[in-house]
Amino acid sequence: LLMLVLGCTSATQNKDSKTESLEIRELEPAIRDSLDSANVVGSVLIFDPSKNTYYSNDYNRAYNVFLPASTFKIPNSIIALELGNAVDENTIIPWDSTVRDNKNWNQDLTLEEAYRYSCIPCYQALARKAGVSNMKTQLERMEYPGMVFDSSSVDLFWLQGESRISQRQQVDFLQKLKTKQQPLKPSTYTAMKKIMLFDQTDDYAIYAKTGMAIRDTVTYGWFVGYVETKGNTYYFATNIAPGEGMDLWGKFVPSRIEGMLKALRYCDILN
Repeated sequence: LLMLVLGCTSATQNKDSKTESLEIRELEPAIRDSLDSANVVGSVLIFDPSKNTYYSNDYNRAYNVFLPASTFKIPNSIIALELGNAVDENTIIPWDSTVRDNKNWNQDLTLEEAYRYSCIPCYQALARKAGVSNMKTQLERMEYPGMVFDSSSVDLFWLQGESRISQRQQVDFLQKLKTKQQPLKPSTYTAMKKIMLFDQTDDYAIYAKTGMAIRDTVTYGWFVGYVETKGNTYYFATNIAPGEGMDLWGKFVPSRIEGMLKALRYCDILN
């Protein structure tokens, strides 16, 4: 995955449900060998709205749906802010005093810290506080699709169960968030920019979230977000699965991020 080669110069025209002028630029066939050599399978997706163009090694796979896992911390944070369960990124989420293996979780955390440490119990508490009715209403308002839950699963549905979302849907949701097409409070947009900041240089800023779902014999990882440059914004979603025998907590965890950053650099989106 670290050797991604993008076919950024050759393009094919495709029709899409959103617009007939959508353009798909496919990654060169060599990407298959790169994925194989990294012992992962899956797809990367980049959207350039200024050109109405998607870049992907497997655009059809970008419509396949998966559990959102910790990428759901993006809408979960928004819902907490919209309902007033969090005032801003500095709102404290109290530790429930349960000692867990992840030491970062064994303390009071701000909303921003809970997002950065991907604190599952913190966001479960926020989901329970929101409740089923408010959670469904808010998800409908922000057009975040595919979530299935009730009172018995309101604090777990993004990690297990029937909830599903695709890479295309992730990108669509992120674009509406970035361009403020969702009916959110101005203070929510302001807080989310601070919460989601992943990396920043003089030339760009990345706003993103990782996620990993482990379900019996099925494991896959996410990296979704957008890049602001001086002249444009690009949206992305990676979804990959480990190959047989791959070390999940060693090589696989960083591969979700490294492959996408390599692709963004190759297309001159990042320096």
